[in-house]
Amino acid sequence: MSMDAKMPRVVVPRQPRSGSAWRVLAIDTCFARCAVALAEQRETIDVVASDAEAMTRGHAAMLTPMIEKALQDRAWRPSDLDLLAVTIGPGSFTGVRIGVAMARGLALTLRIPIAGIATTDALLLGVAAADRAHADGVIVVAIESGRGDYFMQLPDAAPFAATAQMLAMRLDDRRAIVIGDGAQRLAGELRDLGTRAELGVSSSSIDPGLLATHALAAGIER
Repeated sequence: MSMDAKMPRVVVPRQPRSGSAWRVLAIDTCFARCAVALAEQRETIDVVASDAEAMTRGHAAMLTPMIEKALQDRAWRPSDLDLLAVTIGPGSFTGVRIGVAMARGLALTLRIPIAGIATTDALLLGVAAADRAHADGVIVVAIESGRGDYFMQLPDAAPFAATAQMLAMRLDDRRAIVIGDGAQRLAGELRDLGTRAELGVSSSSIDPGLLATHALAAGIER
C-alpha cells in the first residue's frame, strides 16, 4: 500500500463471512461520478468488479442499481460482504451525503465495519509512477472548495485548506505536480505567482478498485 495515503484502521473478522474469501464493496460519489467496485482476498487481493458513470446529479438514483448489478454479476449476496469502503469528502456536499448514507445503511443492516476514506487520500492512491518520478517535485492534490480556495493534501501530510499563495509559501522553491479537480486552476495561479507548477498525468478521478483493495488490505486482522 502507498505510504502517501492514510488508510483508516478497521478490523475485519478473522474468518470471512462467505467462508472462502474476504470481500469488500467500495463506493465513491464525491465528485461528478458515481462509482462502485468489489474486491476480494484469497491468496491475493483482486478487484472483481468495477463500474463508474459520469454525472453531475442523480447519484442517489444510480447508486443502488450499480451496487445490485455488481453483486449480481459476481453472484454475491450482500451478506457475503466483510467490509465497506466509502469516500467521505471533501467534495460535493450532496454526493458525499449520498455515498455515506448508503454505506451506513448497509453497515447497520449487515453489521460490518466501514472504512471512511478522505478523497484526498483516495486520489493519492492512484498517483502515477510518472508523477512520483519528479525528484524536485511535490505532488499536490487540489480539490475545489467552492469558496475560491482549495482543499489540498501533500504526501505524508494531513489535508488542509489554502489559497495558491499560501501553498506557494509552503512549497518554497519546490515544483508542484498538481492533480485533482482543482488542478488546472491552481497550477495556473501558482505559475502567476512565480512558482513552478504543472499538471500531473495521474487521473483526477478516484479509482473505486484501488479504494476497495487498499481498504481490504488495511482492514484484515493478522
